[in-house]
Amino acid sequence: MDTVAGVTLLEADLLERGYLVSAPLRQALTALTPSALAEAGRDLLADIDRVLGADRDHVPLIRGFPDSTVTDTVAFYADRVAALLSQSPRQPCALCGTEGTVHPVSPCAHPVCRACFDGADFSACPICHRRIDAGDPFLRQPRHRRPAGPARRALPDRPRVLAHGGHLADRAADAGNELDALLARGAALGPEDSEHLRVLLATRDPTDVSWLPAAVPGRETKALLLAWLLREPAAHPVTLPGAKALVNTATDVLRLLAAHRGGDAGLVTVPRVTGVSRPQRRALLGILDGLDPTLWPRTCVATPPPGSAPRSACTRSSTPTATRGWRSPSRQCGSSASPTTPCPDGYAWSRGR
Repeated sequence: MDTVAGVTLLEADLLERGYLVSAPLRQALTALTPSALAEAGRDLLADIDRVLGADRDHVPLIRGFPDSTVTDTVAFYADRVAALLSQSPRQPCALCGTEGTVHPVSPCAHPVCRACFDGADFSACPICHRRIDAGDPFLRQPRHRRPAGPARRALPDRPRVLAHGGHLADRAADAGNELDALLARGAALGPEDSEHLRVLLATRDPTDVSWLPAAVPGRETKALLLAWLLREPAAHPVTLPGAKALVNTATDVLRLLAAHRGGDAGLVTVPRVTGVSRPQRRALLGILDGLDPTLWPRTCVATPPPGSAPRSACTRSSTPTATRGWRSPSRQCGSSASPTTPCPDGYAWSRGR
């Protein structure tokens, strides 16, 4: 197959995905050898499928959608709430009273009655809608089968145009300008822009941080940048000074840890910090040691009577803070006292790290 025919087939595949090829890009593709065109086409289609989500199967919650979709949504919601609050394994169903039909599903462990909820129609937990393990006994062979045939995609109303990036130097300059623009934003980045930032950072050499801005106004954006700076322990001698210059508070480190684990850098949900290597842990502790001590939370320590065992401290901080060395508080003093006001009886202020 010659190159022109290959470009035509690639254009057809791209059009199915909602993309058009610009004239300069078509000219650049036509100049490639057949083997180079085949490789470039596979990479391009794979990248677009990943962005569109077409590289993975999408199964609706109701596998027989739309034929078996729930019509009485209010009753369905009430059953879910009742099952969540009242259902117990190895007990009669709280909804229908049937015995031996309530079993937890994996991995969410919600007790689900197999008589009330049809495992042949649901693809996820009926209570929380989280995806169920494929081998869970609740899931059964679906009754509704779609007719076999080639997958059909509806053409979008407004296709996007894929442009040619020009020479390598021009593409590098454009990528640098786009990266600077994303880092300069004060508002939180959306999912697509966050993915663009990750892709642009992945193209950078971690041993050259001369392009780092003096400050990053977006807190979540800063967390993504810091996570990239500390990703490669071998580059820490170069990246660590730049990371220290960007960190202003201990909460920046907590956001960094959330971004490192692919979690919510906005800390709307509390991240579970795991998988931090020893070099990264040392780097984070070094950053924390360099912070202004006044930025650390103060603690209201329960002062025991003479001769009694000491009690643990309770942190007086309203926001999540990255600390080390704290035990779980045994009790909160419940006071709105600040370091400039007296503590409640039996408590004394102390500063912790």
